[in-house]
Amino acid sequence: MVKKYLIKRSQVVAILIFLVEIIGSFALVQIDASENILGKIGYVAIIYGVLSTIALYQVKKEWDVFLIFMIMCYLFSFGQCILTAFGYKLGVFAFSMDRGFFSNQEILNASVFCFIAIALTGIGFCFHRSSIKYEKLSNKPVLTDNVLCRVAWGLLLISVVPTFYELYKDVTTVFFNGYSDTLGNATGIDKIFVLISGFYPSAILILYCFEEKRRRTVYFALGSYVLLQLLGGSRIAVFRLAIVLLVISNLYRKEISKKRAVMICIFGLVGVFVFSFVSSARNYIYLASNVQLFLKETATDLLENNFIFAAIKEMGNTQVINTLVYALCPKKVDYRYGMSFVRSIYSVLPNFLNLEYISIDEVFSPYYTVTNAGCGASFIAEGYWNFGYFSVLFFIALGYVWGTLSNRFKQLCNSKYVKPENFFVIVYLMYYMIFLVRSESIELGRSFVYYAVIPILISKLLKTKTVRGGVRQAKEWLAYVHSYIDSIPQKLCDAVSYCYLFEREVAV
Repeated sequence: MVKKYLIKRSQVVAILIFLVEIIGSFALVQIDASENILGKIGYVAIIYGVLSTIALYQVKKEWDVFLIFMIMCYLFSFGQCILTAFGYKLGVFAFSMDRGFFSNQEILNASVFCFIAIALTGIGFCFHRSSIKYEKLSNKPVLTDNVLCRVAWGLLLISVVPTFYELYKDVTTVFFNGYSDTLGNATGIDKIFVLISGFYPSAILILYCFEEKRRRTVYFALGSYVLLQLLGGSRIAVFRLAIVLLVISNLYRKEISKKRAVMICIFGLVGVFVFSFVSSARNYIYLASNVQLFLKETATDLLENNFIFAAIKEMGNTQVINTLVYALCPKKVDYRYGMSFVRSIYSVLPNFLNLEYISIDEVFSPYYTVTNAGCGASFIAEGYWNFGYFSVLFFIALGYVWGTLSNRFKQLCNSKYVKPENFFVIVYLMYYMIFLVRSESIELGRSFVYYAVIPILISKLLKTKTVRGGVRQAKEWLAYVHSYIDSIPQKLCDAVSYCYLFEREVAV
């Protein structure tokens, strides 16, 4: 049977819009870069962001994960430029582009490349064509089993202590030493704790999707995790988790009504406020010994700087690494020629071959001497670091992968029956790929195998006849032990009674 591929008019229109954006980006090179370059780039980012959002929304007719990813690309790559376009003062604590480290022309050229990279990713997404027509269901799919859910509870139990220990350390470090001190590599027992703690968000994702009976426990585990992450300064971790959970709630669980959407917005604003408070507090951490002055300066910073704008300013720091990579490759730093992505594959294995794992942050941060903090990473920076201008093929391929994941996720959400393992693979991949706006591929192989494949393998192992037989025997043995323990008080009473009666008979 020949598959009938479906390509919609909206996809064609979206591709044309992205092509216009690419052509317009090439034209930007000719503008005057001598003054207000950030503001000029910001105006273009606003126009491109609005056009891309409208085009992609028409393709999916809903708030798809990739659509949110594209909005994040503009906020993270051009957040500070957008704020400058609105007349916002970035302040001395921002990784501001106009602090003299980069030339205006370097900033402009790097921004043009970022515009093109984002547009090509959008084109790759639109290239994906669905071969399946499906009817949208009002109810969420019925699970074929719930073994994966039991595995998740086990992983949550195992990882809860290491997770909250590490989060507690981050919170105390942020408030007494500053956020940059939390970025060091873990050693010893901490390294093991960090490894185990990765199972916590993985378990949360599984339970949020499939757990029906203990929802309050799931919400408590999620809420406490999010709160400590915010206090510890890990904004992007909370941001991507919130996005994926919202999409799951809307498309899979069918739980978001108008009333619920309003509540989500309220909690979102509160979250952004907490996010901004932590950001402001870090700026005045040197005053921590004087609590009154510390709170006063932090409150003043919050009042003078709109907390939503402050959040966007934090996101916009990604422009630093994008500009660094574009300006320094290949003048001072050689291209990687794809080894960055090869590394993400073999990073899953223990490093017994002494293979070199070099992150973008490790390579490029020493060149940025404006602050002592690291510059982070992004998929745009990694693409250019590996292939230079040939990275256009990488961005198209990345968009196509996004399209595949998006369509598969939608198909599963509108199926009558779904295997939890299949659904979780898609969810976890989306959860990770959203992070690519501020991360690199080395985390993909390692995180996916550790925190997605391992839970699935455990669940499949528990379904085998041998293991099921062992589990059944274990349950019978535990039931016997439990009944025996329950009978101990009665046996003790019987023994006491027997001794009492025996003593009375002897006395007589």
